[in-house]
Amino acid sequence: MDPYTVHSIIRDCTVVALAAIALIGFPVARAHARRIERTPREPRPLSTAEASDARLERVERAVEAMALEVERMSEGQRFMTRLLSEPSRSSQPADGG
Repeated sequence: MDPYTVHSIIRDCTVVALAAIALIGFPVARAHARRIERTPREPRPLSTAEASDARLERVERAVEAMALEVERMSEGQRFMTRLLSEPSRSSQPADGG
């Protein structure tokens, strides 16, 4: 056999193999990708340490939020107390001359 024929046979076999891979492999890959997309992703269960850490984090955030609200309420109460304890300016007679 001459080298030209051997190279053409190898080239032709390569083209046929690549075409078969493309025609068979592409639909198989798409079907596999669809199956992966359709399966529901369940969240990974947290270990007890991770779960308690997450719960503690949420409790800390809630306590901080409540502390801010209590501070706001106490500031409002101090303001109202100061307003009520001052003598009213409108009830005093004006010293108009």
